[in-house]
Amino acid sequence: MIKEITSINNSLIKETLNILKDKKSKYFIVESKHLLQMALQSDLVIRVFTLEKLDIDDSIEQIIINKKIMDKLSNLKNSSDVICVCKKKDEFIKNDNLLIYLDYIQDPGNLGTIIRSGLAFGIKNFLLSKNCVSIYNFKTIMASQGGIFDINFKTILETNELKEYKKTYTFLGFALSDDCKNFNEFSFNKNENYMLIFGNEGNGISKDVLNICDHKLIIPIKNIDSLNVAICFSIVAYLLNIKYLNH
Repeated sequence: MIKEITSINNSLIKETLNILKDKKSKYFIVESKHLLQMALQSDLVIRVFTLEKLDIDDSIEQIIINKKIMDKLSNLKNSSDVICVCKKKDEFIKNDNLLIYLDYIQDPGNLGTIIRSGLAFGIKNFLLSKNCVSIYNFKTIMASQGGIFDINFKTILETNELKEYKKTYTFLGFALSDDCKNFNEFSFNKNENYMLIFGNEGNGISKDVLNICDHKLIIPIKNIDSLNVAICFSIVAYLLNIKYLNH
């Protein structure tokens, strides 16, 4: 179905702008034809705003708008030619021998980079603490390069909920404390399940979560005290792909 909107005061335009502000909305926004294609493959698109007709399924509502409206809807400095409204994904994770828990990641760019790196090295299941930045934050989506469409994720509301996973997973927390083991010297057992935990950019893993870790690990580095959490995760994900996932 195709229709045209020429007024910036149209109710549907206002409704779409509200999605960007309302964290509790059932919908989220993505921009660019690249992300549109990924959203289409995930069957999440409900409406597309475009400057010209697109060759997509007729069941998806297409709304032709002008450049002024596109600029109003866009989060980008230079607006794209496509903006789409998507329904949020169902939260779940699949049974896997490797899970990632992200504890209070604040920066959307870091979260997006972690998702992108995880997918690059075969990691698709993520648990997020309730105080993490939203996976639907526009900057998270852009930094993930659409990776949010290909991962499985679930929000963990309380530490006790996380503890339930200790029944089947060995918890590995990446930290900076003196009792950390060298990650390069840690021996992964291909028959064992692992939960890898990465913490907040400024404060690391919260105390209550760190206390339930079976092992605390550190990446050995020189000349600097610490690594950005997304960089740390990317290094670990790459090495895991070699040491564990590809066994």
